[in-house]
Amino acid sequence: RMDYLLRDSLYTGTKYGLFDLDRIIYTIKPFKDNDSYCCAVDRKGCEAVEGYLFCRYFMHWQVYLHKTVRSYETLLRVILQRARLIYKQAPYAIMIPRNLNFLFENKGDKLDQNFLENYLNIDDFDFYHTLKLWANGNDKILTDLCNRFLYRHPFKTFDDPGKDKVERIREYIEKQEGGDAQWYFHIDTPQNQGYDIYQPGSSKAPIRILDYPPNSWQEISRASRTKAIEALSEPVSRRLIMIPRDHYESIKSWL
Repeated sequence: RMDYLLRDSLYTGTKYGLFDLDRIIYTIKPFKDNDSYCCAVDRKGCEAVEGYLFCRYFMHWQVYLHKTVRSYETLLRVILQRARLIYKQAPYAIMIPRNLNFLFENKGDKLDQNFLENYLNIDDFDFYHTLKLWANGNDKILTDLCNRFLYRHPFKTFDDPGKDKVERIREYIEKQEGGDAQWYFHIDTPQNQGYDIYQPGSSKAPIRILDYPPNSWQEISRASRTKAIEALSEPVSRRLIMIPRDHYESIKSWL
């Protein structure tokens, strides 16, 4: 986790994932808890670990759960759902590259034993090649969705304006898209819990902070000098509305 936060912070150009890695590693010590050995953090490294936990929280909301990221993920999911629907109705009406056949032949109730191996063998290039094929296909909706992805026109994403306005927006998209709102109107609710506090008896490993005397430890939320880590344990969610960007100007006044 520490590794991917630092790498993702570097490659996305954000500062949210930066924390004092050296301090954490320097203060990690082997510790014998009952009859088993584990890792614990010296008391003087407690703040560095707190910094790591907050960096993870910030990276989720500013990068992994960012509204543009969620928009592209939703668009790609909808593309695959549309392609599967076409394949189910008429398998020869859509071109499927051989290495992606497993995504369409699976019935959904039971995964093939080779599913994981096939999944791990595909990459971005496979999907881009496939999207280019579908972007020139006969299905207008699939063609439109693929072109939106390829030419960087994801769904416009904004915070839920309230039930009445959401229904009005849904009806508008339904009318504009000729009854195909299921492909162009989406509600997304990303959720994140910054830290899951360890409870005694849980199978989850706690973050141990060495206590005094040195043969005892406290879980980090109890060892911290503030209530900040307890606050991180509260699940945080956000409700997002996604629609085609070209319809946003028409409904913006409603918001």
